[in-house]
Amino acid sequence: MDGVGDGATHMALDSAILQNPSQLEVPTVRVYQWNPPCISLGYHQKLEELDLSHCRAHGVEVVIRPTGGKAVFHEGELTYSVMIPKTDALASVFPSFLFLRIARALVFAMKELGVSAEAIQKGGGSSFSKGPYCFASSGRYEVEVDQKKLIGSAQRMTAYGVLHQGSILLDERHMQIVQFFSLPASIKKQRELELNQNTVTLKACLGKDPDLSALKEAIRNGFEKEFSIQLAPASPTPEEMDLAESFRSKYAVVFSGDSQ
Repeated sequence: MDGVGDGATHMALDSAILQNPSQLEVPTVRVYQWNPPCISLGYHQKLEELDLSHCRAHGVEVVIRPTGGKAVFHEGELTYSVMIPKTDALASVFPSFLFLRIARALVFAMKELGVSAEAIQKGGGSSFSKGPYCFASSGRYEVEVDQKKLIGSAQRMTAYGVLHQGSILLDERHMQIVQFFSLPASIKKQRELELNQNTVTLKACLGKDPDLSALKEAIRNGFEKEFSIQLAPASPTPEEMDLAESFRSKYAVVFSGDSQ
């Protein structure tokens, strides 16, 4: 499934698919983009780190992700999510191994596009961070090109199964995230340097704007190859849509058009 929508809807729908009352029987992969622009914070991240008034003034929504990790600016990127029900064997493997397998699926996808990406283990399997941003941090396995991060991801094990979410950088717009944090100007400059030093985009790798249709097809092929499956097109069920609607307020912090 893929599409464009607001952040709260996407987060709520990922959770609703995993918690489907009729029981999700097979893993689901979604790819999507965000409109309007949105900052998603990791489940345990402090909201106070953000300048919410600046977000409102610039029409940037804010959501709390159901997964962990650090903040991501959702513009000029493609998000993917994987929902694995607790009844599936993959839900019981070590989280680091699942991180690796998903990373390998994405590496296959990048190589299909002509990008020499690698799945790199970082921090001996534990996360470490250089700041509040996903793309200036390193986790269990990263998808990198020439030691720069192209894809960031986060995962959460729940009573319903596993939710894994990630972001693929398409262009340089992710750098804007620094401006929405409550930091002194000197620290913002330092954070921008960290992001520039630690990240690479598909546009930079390809020398042109990525073809989204080709990227989505490559992602499909990568997951099918790594997991020896065939993904079938699907749409959210009425149950999932109703459940997602009830979850929206759980994840939304700043809606587009909110006033101070």
